[in-house]
Amino acid sequence: METTGIIRRVDSLGRIVIPKELRKSLRIKSGECLEIFLDNDKIILRKKDLINGYSDSLEQLIDIISKATNTSILITDTDKTLFASGNLSIKYLYKPIDDSIYNAIIKRKRQKDNFISGNNLEYIVQPIIINGDAIGSVIFIKEENEIGEVEEKIMDIIVNLLIRHIEI
Repeated sequence: METTGIIRRVDSLGRIVIPKELRKSLRIKSGECLEIFLDNDKIILRKKDLINGYSDSLEQLIDIISKATNTSILITDTDKTLFASGNLSIKYLYKPIDDSIYNAIIKRKRQKDNFISGNNLEYIVQPIIINGDAIGSVIFIKEENEIGEVEEKIMDIIVNLLIRHIEI
């Protein structure tokens, strides 16, 4: 375990402040959920991954959509790709997300571009917003052709399915 040398007091309500430097390096934002674990005499905090609990049927649906639209589909949290389907799935699965993707998630705006991870590919990012918190994104990547209106509508459907699944 790595030590930081930082010491914090517990206030009368049992709260401690996580230093800004640590929150920034771990991308912990205000309102984000943390899991609390005990390991003998240690308290361990870990970012709670809300997206990773989606069902197998949702994964299968995304696989079908990916094949039907000839589009690679990625589902991310605010740190890494959690699920990937399509031709580029192996390249991006469990990899950290680019700063441009992270910024789109934080800005809570759909972003369309043609440069991702050093590659010239058409892609679109749609942040997943639950209760005002940006928790991840759905990304469509096309190796050839442009991402059209149909793919954007399908992306909206996937995002809404994920939101409903996570809120349950």
